[in-house]
Amino acid sequence: MDWIESQINDETIFPVTTEVSFPKNFQSVSKKILTRLYRVFVHVYVHHFDRLMSIGAEPHVNTCYKHFYYFVTEFQILNEKELEPLKEMTRRICTDRFEIFLFLSQDRSCD
Repeated sequence: MDWIESQINDETIFPVTTEVSFPKNFQSVSKKILTRLYRVFVHVYVHHFDRLMSIGAEPHVNTCYKHFYYFVTEFQILNEKELEPLKEMTRRICTDRFEIFLFLSQDRSCD
């Protein structure tokens, strides 16, 4: 998380004025940030889910995850293989989007 924070606070990667352009590696850095954030979600759901439920935070974390999932799939930042660890949970909580993502990510070269 420290690395992510340092990247987000780095004004050479995330410019704060319109006079400064985004760097050439912006997309790759953004993908790396989102990949690492996904790993945090995996860790939280796998190792701390009972605690989330006991403090009533499950709906809040689920909402954060849904927004994250919708963003990375809408802009094709993470692929199906990268999202595999939470596939079953995603199928349950992102019902309106999960099937569309699977359809779009299939190899459709024979169509």
